[in-house]
Amino acid sequence: MHDVIHVVAVSIATEERMFNVPNVADLEKKMEETIQKDPIAISLPHRDIQELPERLQCPNLQLFLLYTEGNGPMQVSDHFFEGMEGLKVLQFPGIGSSSLPSSLGRLINLQTLCLDWCELADIAAIGQLKKLEILSLAYSNINQLPVEIGQLTRLQLLDLSNCWWLEVIAPNVISKLSQLEELYMGNGFSGWEKVEGGSNASLVELERLTELTTLEIEVPDAEILPPDFVSVELQRYKIRIGDGPEDEFDPLLVKSEASRLMMLKGIKKVSILQENDGTKMLLQRTEDLWLETLEGVQSVVHELDDGEGFPRLKRLLVTDCSEILHIVGSVRRVRCEVFPLLEALSLMFLTNLETICYSQLREDQSFSNLRIINVDSCRKLKYLFSFSMAKNLLRLQKVKVEDCDDLKMIIGPDMEKPPTTQGFIEINAEDDPVHQGIYCCQNLTKVTVWSCHRLKYLFSYSMVNSLGQLQHLEIRNCRSIEGVVNTTTLGGRDEFKVFPKLHYLSLHWLPKLSSFASPEDVIHTEMQPQSLFDEKVFFH
Repeated sequence: MHDVIHVVAVSIATEERMFNVPNVADLEKKMEETIQKDPIAISLPHRDIQELPERLQCPNLQLFLLYTEGNGPMQVSDHFFEGMEGLKVLQFPGIGSSSLPSSLGRLINLQTLCLDWCELADIAAIGQLKKLEILSLAYSNINQLPVEIGQLTRLQLLDLSNCWWLEVIAPNVISKLSQLEELYMGNGFSGWEKVEGGSNASLVELERLTELTTLEIEVPDAEILPPDFVSVELQRYKIRIGDGPEDEFDPLLVKSEASRLMMLKGIKKVSILQENDGTKMLLQRTEDLWLETLEGVQSVVHELDDGEGFPRLKRLLVTDCSEILHIVGSVRRVRCEVFPLLEALSLMFLTNLETICYSQLREDQSFSNLRIINVDSCRKLKYLFSFSMAKNLLRLQKVKVEDCDDLKMIIGPDMEKPPTTQGFIEINAEDDPVHQGIYCCQNLTKVTVWSCHRLKYLFSYSMVNSLGQLQHLEIRNCRSIEGVVNTTTLGGRDEFKVFPKLHYLSLHWLPKLSSFASPEDVIHTEMQPQSLFDEKVFFH
């Protein structure tokens, strides 16, 4: 919203008579001096303003921007806007009153109105501003959106985000805003009716907004979604479906660079989403996906993606979903590339997660763009990457694993191998990247492993050959680890030099660690760090 105000202000400021009123003690006197100059734009910078002059007589004024820093609401005279009929842009945050100044209705040419952080019991007067195209009430203490707002048929942007006290939106108000392109309601209103005809707005009304390109919204119950939820192809959206307490993972509270983001939280019947054409379309086009406390879901791919493999997803966070066994489930039910654009994967508190990728992947772009993986408190996870998944991780840069008690290795076998008649190649244990020396994870720069108590070795020697970019290695509180690199099958010492770019090494609370790479090479006694690495190493 503020970006829009800035663009309009710059446009008007290119003309003459733009006045930035300084922070002076006698504001009323300074305003009188400014009015005498017949301004077209006035900006009052950040200050603690409790009360404004009685009125402004500025017939040519087009833009008025006010920035307040006061702790309490600002009082405004009923006559303040008299003589300002030419005003087009008004930013007026922090008004505290039972109703808006009656003179606001005189602003018949107003196109942009920003009333953020206001405390208003009645905003019906805004309905008189028929030329209004942009209306922002973000963070305002209002409890209802009255029927009069439906008269703003030219409105293109409506911002009701973070209106925590908003409980009532009169039925058919939103559907009358036929020119609306951007609707922001995140972290605010959630009292949607399941069907039309109730005392509140219905989600069905969104289907009539045929110009809508941007939507931020909360739907507390997946069962109230209409059959074709969001019938238009949105360009940008942040949508939360499901109920539960607000927390740090809520995408409507956290700034995200993604233009298309969804959060599914506390949903007991996820099949409802796949039965809805609108939500299926949104999930297929989503860039950021947050899954929390879902029930009845054993794998993300094929149970939530309608067999499409999330073709546009860039970031995935899954947390507190106790029934999830795999992120990618049976490949027999997924005949496409999975996560071809995924850049970041976070898996947290998945108490029954066994594998990230259960099936052998095709020789395709699945996971090929993954750069960051963070796994925390997944205590049944036995290994991070399957053989076929590891082959595709050429862009992987950072790995962090914490509190995964059953983790035994970084790379493990594909649990399910599809028949060769489907065009796949069978992979045996001796064909995996570890034994072949295939260059996987060749761009990995940072690895952090904490509290993985069944892990004995972090890397096989064949894998180490591809880790030439590794710069940061940290291993803490792993009770069973015996060595960082497993070289038990290595016959000679001539190929031993590894991690040529490593400059940070931290090894903490590893009671069984006897060597870095092999039984003969004990770290602190028989081998100096300089013989392992070309750059400086820090031991902690």
